[in-house]
Amino acid sequence: MPFSEERVSGPHSEMEAKKIFTDAGREWKTRSERYKPETLKNTIFEEVSGQWWVAKNEKGIPVASQGIGTFEDVYLLLGLHSVEKGYGAAMANYVVDKHGDKPKLGAASSSGGKHIFPNKVGFKKLKFKDGFLVGNEDLPTEVKSALEKALQANSLPIRKIYWQDSSQWFVLLKIMQPPERKNPFSMYEGSEGHAPKADQKQQQKISYAKNEKCDYCNNVPVLDCRKCGQKLCRKHLIKPCR
Repeated sequence: MPFSEERVSGPHSEMEAKKIFTDAGREWKTRSERYKPETLKNTIFEEVSGQWWVAKNEKGIPVASQGIGTFEDVYLLLGLHSVEKGYGAAMANYVVDKHGDKPKLGAASSSGGKHIFPNKVGFKKLKFKDGFLVGNEDLPTEVKSALEKALQANSLPIRKIYWQDSSQWFVLLKIMQPPERKNPFSMYEGSEGHAPKADQKQQQKISYAKNEKCDYCNNVPVLDCRKCGQKLCRKHLIKPCR
């Protein structure tokens, strides 16, 4: 395999990684340039601070990079870039293996990423029901919303679990167990008085199509109140009807 750890540098900032490639005459796009409104644009995956590692070939030319960021208690994959065969999976594994103390989440959009991460890096495909993420109750709301948004654009949401030790198996089982399903409006508890225009699934799709944002953050709304006009994401459902 042409990949060699001796030819990997990092961590770099996003702009430093871009400069390494552009100085060698190769294109490299930042997240703001890559992400589309229907995928991870304006989500925590774009907003979080990140670090990048860059691999070069035998001639010293940059050929692959992998970005990763930390948000609360999880790692977020910020993009795998590879322009020569044999570097993609190796680059991803190199960076993922350096970050072993938290769960790792991502949304693969390219055909290469959809193949590499589940088959060669040990990630699992996340499960969804009616457009909502099943289980994974340990994830921050911002991450869940971003993954649900990416799913709508045919990206592949993935996760790699950090196994602390065998004594924690029951915690991991609890995390991955699907929660009890309630009626569509049960999540509006704590925000009494709201009059939803649609159930959460329908509203989320409507909001995606209109590129609407929560009144209190950049997440996609799951509630559009007929009475007060507020648009709320899952994190801010506790806001009362005005």
